[in-house]
Amino acid sequence: MNLHKDTRALAEVLGEIDQKQVERFAKALEQAYRSETGILAWRSGVRERNRVRANVSGHLAQALFADLNKLVDGHRFRRLLLLLDDYESLEPVLGKFLLDELLPRLRDAAFETTLVVVGRDRVRDSGGSGSGASWKQHYASNLVGDIELKHLAKDESANLIRSRLGPDVDDVVVQRIISDTEGYPYLLDSEIEDFVSGGGTALSLRNFVDRTTRWMTVEQREWMQALCFLDVVNEDSIAAMLPNVAAEVVLNWFERESSIRSPHTKKYAVLPIIRSRVMAYVENRSPKKYERFSEAAMRAASASAVRRFGNADAR
Repeated sequence: MNLHKDTRALAEVLGEIDQKQVERFAKALEQAYRSETGILAWRSGVRERNRVRANVSGHLAQALFADLNKLVDGHRFRRLLLLLDDYESLEPVLGKFLLDELLPRLRDAAFETTLVVVGRDRVRDSGGSGSGASWKQHYASNLVGDIELKHLAKDESANLIRSRLGPDVDDVVVQRIISDTEGYPYLLDSEIEDFVSGGGTALSLRNFVDRTTRWMTVEQREWMQALCFLDVVNEDSIAAMLPNVAAEVVLNWFERESSIRSPHTKKYAVLPIIRSRVMAYVENRSPKKYERFSEAAMRAASASAVRRFGNADAR
């Protein structure tokens, strides 16, 4: 009988035991070792688990692709339509999974896929953070084009506000809403609804902040609150607001956090409506923190003004 090497070693150590007992033990051990629920199966399961752990995104993408393939299988027109909304919020979580794992499978699939991505930034300008793929680099030939929904002009915004709040609404209110929302229809509608319901309450401010930061970590929420006090967001102003945090890290995050970043300013800034609401929320929660952030923002603005003045003198 060919014994497993470990069993043979055991038999040699226990040589005084009856040989038949050793052989019975060896057969039982061999059977357990090679059974579907034995050691070999356990080792195979461990290897499979480690293989999945090494590329969780890849296995998840393959499972999703298999489900999508079954979904379109058997239909006369084998076409798939996928819609991703609020992509600026989804990208930090799903961006690498989508670009590196799922899209290559869909591109090579036997069925046609149309993917509609809705967000505040152009898709071709996003992605590529870290070691992942980017839309422009890897999928340029697959991008059909942009459909840009522009913000409303000031007169269009004013007409919308007055149509909802009445023609006699105070012009100061109209101009504040226009300034805060920059004419974005979604923000306009939200601000008008908030005004109608007596907005500006402590509870409405908290709900607004919760909605705005729902995808952020606790650390990122703290960064966001500080940046809302700045007129211009850059490494120097960030360092003044958050001296104990690496300014470059915060700016890298802010550049990709399009849910709070104003998309049309020449310099980085937080959307006005988010700035005003978050500042009011911070003041409600902690007047001392509000004062500290305000003073730090003033120092950052003064330092920037001094640098500009010095550059002007140099010229």
